[in-house]
Amino acid sequence: MKSVLFSLLLSMPLALPAQAADIKQLLQDGYYQLALQQASQALQQLPADDATSQLRAQIDLANATREHRQPAQAEQMFKALLQDSHQIPPGSLLEAEVQDGLAAVYMDLQQAKPASKLYRRILATRQQHLGEQHLDVAQTLNDLGVSLGMQDQVAESQKLLKQALQIREQLAGHDSFPVAESLYNLSFNHMVPGEYQQAESMMIEAIRIKQHVLRPDHPSLTRSMRMLGWLYRKEKRFDEAMAQLQATLTMTQRNGEDSLDQTGRTLRAIADCLQDQGKVTEAEQYYRRALVVLQQALGAKHYAVGQAMNNLGWLLKQNLHNSEGQQLITEGLRIMEAAENQN
Repeated sequence: MKSVLFSLLLSMPLALPAQAADIKQLLQDGYYQLALQQASQALQQLPADDATSQLRAQIDLANATREHRQPAQAEQMFKALLQDSHQIPPGSLLEAEVQDGLAAVYMDLQQAKPASKLYRRILATRQQHLGEQHLDVAQTLNDLGVSLGMQDQVAESQKLLKQALQIREQLAGHDSFPVAESLYNLSFNHMVPGEYQQAESMMIEAIRIKQHVLRPDHPSLTRSMRMLGWLYRKEKRFDEAMAQLQATLTMTQRNGEDSLDQTGRTLRAIADCLQDQGKVTEAEQYYRRALVVLQQALGAKHYAVGQAMNNLGWLLKQNLHNSEGQQLITEGLRIMEAAENQN
């Protein structure tokens, strides 16, 4: 199957909404910086005695802060909201919404254990209030499935992801973003030797749907493109992998700071692919670029930074740069372990 390239999409103009009061819609559309600005302005402009609107604005601001890759600040905001039991009653859908934001922060930080614990609580609350057949329930099934997959609980992960896909197919229709996300996540269950073809089929269908329903350089679309390139690399289809990843890099760079982390992850994926082909000098250049971008986007202690650092270290060590290589490996492993063990 040929690589999915997007030269036509790259040539299309990017149209930003002039104004949008709906912060949630801005976040869904991938306009994270604009959402953060408008959420902050909205909170400042609200009357102090309008408790209901203040609460809604605080939740919007916390979500926008998380999407704008400020996880430490977002975590504090969500936790502060959850401590206010007068405005957010325990066991309520509102509590589940705030818990969902906090769990998403944990997922961003690669802290799957605390995320999965929260998702189980959210699922119970939403099923109690909304029933089994609801898109919010499907979202939680999906997120719980992803968090369990990160902990290598593959069987339960796949079961939950399939449940989510079934509900989404019924309620939103096949050519919808929720279905595309389910397909994207399910493909990871098959990204093992012997199941690459099934994984590829799911990922390409997810990309097709996202092309149809999202803007051309939406972060979710570029993330799917990057993972398809990663899959081609695992299959040793290096020409297709490099073409896919370079197309993804071009798209992520169009988004500026909204996609710095994705740019960094794509640079690292290209470096991995070059390393697999024995192109040491080029791989080193891409790893070093990836580290700079990831540190800028995510901070020095993020799991993805440690991962890139570790990969660069092994590249250097295997090519007789033992001292720097071992130093990077040690520091990279320390960062990854600290990120996984936090909370």
